[in-house]
Amino acid sequence: MIYFNIYISINSKDSLKSLLLKYIKITNGGINCIYTIFILIFIFHVLYIKIFISILNFLYSYINKFPIIESKISEKKDDVTGQNKVECESFKETISKSLKKNDDSFSTKCKQIAEHQGDIIKDTDSSKPALCKYINYWFYGLLKETDPKDQYNLLSNFYDGVQSLKDCKTYQKSIKKEEYDEVKELYEMYKEFNNFKEKSLQQGNTTCDDLTNCVKIYNKYLEGCNTVYKHGLCMNVKNFKYEYDDHRKIAKSCVEKMEELKLLRTYLESIILLPFVLMTLITFILIYLYKVNKNTVKKIFNTL
Repeated sequence: MIYFNIYISINSKDSLKSLLLKYIKITNGGINCIYTIFILIFIFHVLYIKIFISILNFLYSYINKFPIIESKISEKKDDVTGQNKVECESFKETISKSLKKNDDSFSTKCKQIAEHQGDIIKDTDSSKPALCKYINYWFYGLLKETDPKDQYNLLSNFYDGVQSLKDCKTYQKSIKKEEYDEVKELYEMYKEFNNFKEKSLQQGNTTCDDLTNCVKIYNKYLEGCNTVYKHGLCMNVKNFKYEYDDHRKIAKSCVEKMEELKLLRTYLESIILLPFVLMTLITFILIYLYKVNKNTVKKIFNTL
């Protein structure tokens, strides 16, 4: 369209002044169009980064809440009646052959969660996604080792079968065995540390085994993350150090054994920030070229 307009102008024998006026208009439109395109690219890039990070974090998010959630669930009554009782016990019968232990533990915990999920979220200062992801972790841990697709389908059927938990289907994700093992160890790290925190706030506590165990797991994954950085997993390692350092300031026992943890080296921030810097630089260059080009044409126009 721009080239067509120029062609018409030339063939219509317009004056130089009118051609320049059209050129300014065309150039402004072209530059603004390019500028708009780059702004849109920048916005899409931001959205991409957010989606990218959320995908990386999905499996490993809220693990620090799992021990607290599990503790609160165990405190809830399981002598419930009505729909939750019927659906939990009924579903247990349908998957009994897929469970590691064919006892009442599944239906008991199912009833506790289904009946008291609102209180559990409130008591743990948590959220629906955190509880749902704990349920995913708990459910996979009860199943025999089979095809991950079969396990995923069983979890999907569970959310369909227990109506009060159907919203958790939004947070359902297939978990491979190695991924589950990682989540389990991170869960154990936080559980051991929570036990230690409670004990270490009391004077005279001489048992520091919980501290030793959680630091051992931390160092294991610290080494792994320094070799291969998996964002969601390694963010748990990074955040654990912050929590550890905060408690180190107020601990009353085992203080001498709370050594400074090594810091995780991470390069992901640089990888993410680099495109942002480049996009910002390109944007400013476009603005500069736009202004220079506009002023140059106007100067030529004014000399005529």
